[in-house]
Amino acid sequence: ISTLTCAAIPANLLRQGGGTDMIARRIIGVVAGILVANLFIFGWEWIGHQLPLGGTPLTMEQSAEPGAVDAIPLAAKVWVVAGWLIGAFLGALVAFRAARWDFAGWIVGALVAAAGIANIFMIHHPLWMALCAVALPFVGAMFAFGIYRRLRAADLHIRH
Repeated sequence: ISTLTCAAIPANLLRQGGGTDMIARRIIGVVAGILVANLFIFGWEWIGHQLPLGGTPLTMEQSAEPGAVDAIPLAAKVWVVAGWLIGAFLGALVAFRAARWDFAGWIVGALVAAAGIANIFMIHHPLWMALCAVALPFVGAMFAFGIYRRLRAADLHIRH
């Protein structure tokens, strides 16, 4: 890596003798985590539309109307919120393990939360769902980080 490139890359990315291979691993790990989180959330919501949770799925035009989401049964809303939590957890866990980096899963959690915030601005949700859209992706990332730390400690213990 050239001196100019090293100056532009934060020192913690180059630690542990990683260089460009470690940076590539981290980028690929975060991207894989984002893909897993999004695919899970989309699949989870698709399954929710197939289940008899009550009500009929809304079109984008219908969901943009104020109060439209309020009319959806509570079970369907809880299903969606659970998908945000589980999707962020799975995506963060994949990112942590693939990237082998303590920040990877937190990036995934932040991006899932950002997508949730964007969704809240496009479709009016009840306040509790808006709060869940912000908080639950970080809760999922926190649980994933705990598992990642235990797995990493076990990996280090086995190697030594």
